[in-house]
Amino acid sequence: MHLCRLCQNAGKENFMEHFALLNYLLSFTTGCVSIGISLLIYTQYRKEVIRFYALFLGGLALIQAALTVYLYGRLTGLETDRTLLGFAEVLDKGGILLFIFSAPFFFTRLMGREITSPSRILHLIPGIGMVIMIILKALFSDASVLFVVPVLLLYGTIAYCLIVVAVNFRRIGNRTLKKALRVFFFVSLTFFPLFVFEILWERFPALAAYDYFELFSLPTYFFVINALSILLSIRYFNQPPYLTGSELTEYFKNSFEITDREEEIVSLLAKGQSYNQIAEALFISYKTVDNHVCNIYQKTSVRNRVQLSNLLQANREA
Repeated sequence: MHLCRLCQNAGKENFMEHFALLNYLLSFTTGCVSIGISLLIYTQYRKEVIRFYALFLGGLALIQAALTVYLYGRLTGLETDRTLLGFAEVLDKGGILLFIFSAPFFFTRLMGREITSPSRILHLIPGIGMVIMIILKALFSDASVLFVVPVLLLYGTIAYCLIVVAVNFRRIGNRTLKKALRVFFFVSLTFFPLFVFEILWERFPALAAYDYFELFSLPTYFFVINALSILLSIRYFNQPPYLTGSELTEYFKNSFEITDREEEIVSLLAKGQSYNQIAEALFISYKTVDNHVCNIYQKTSVRNRVQLSNLLQANREA
């Protein structure tokens, strides 16, 4: 009786692992599609944010590939094969490194924020920490404490991106982008407890009975993010840039029916000039400037100059 129960449990576990592998493969395939679409859009429009976007998606895809290889090794009995493990580890560490280097830059540009020298240094710190960890692990293979560092850096970067989205969300004027980020924010918050649980069950044997969470939390999360990425690429990124250097593009002016006078005012608003300064520069009244600004906001579906600036910066040519 006890033997039958063990066989049933083993069969159930094996089925779950095969199903999880299928889930990983589906997630990885969706990620490759999202990368392909983003690269095609970048080659056509050369928008700066899409360059970081493709790197961001590439990091996710490498992590998914590593997890797929790990699970394949477990199912085929090759989990101790050094070649397979080495390949999976290269994919894993390379994916995490690419992700934590690119994600902060991507979300900063997506929010329309400038990447200043201080923020650039701040964004590079996790990646530098990851490089140091890889070097230390290569030098001291018995340093078991280092195994948790990549996971903490990965989840820490995701948490940082969520904070960037939350802080800057009200500054976004584009409705499509707002909807996509709202989904990303709440999906990430939903899965975060599962990620934490995944770390805990590896450290505490009493939780090992619930390790099936590991098989589904990450691939499901990645699949949702990849599917969302495809929609975002097609509906938001798939258009010419609005800004080239400091000049508005013809696409922006034609799409939003911006007049020559409104173009001048948008450029001055983007430079931070007040209504009085704009009125003096263009030899028009304060009231005329106010009327033009109201028309510009209405045409571009933004509420203030911050949202307008973010809209332009997020769609800047590389």
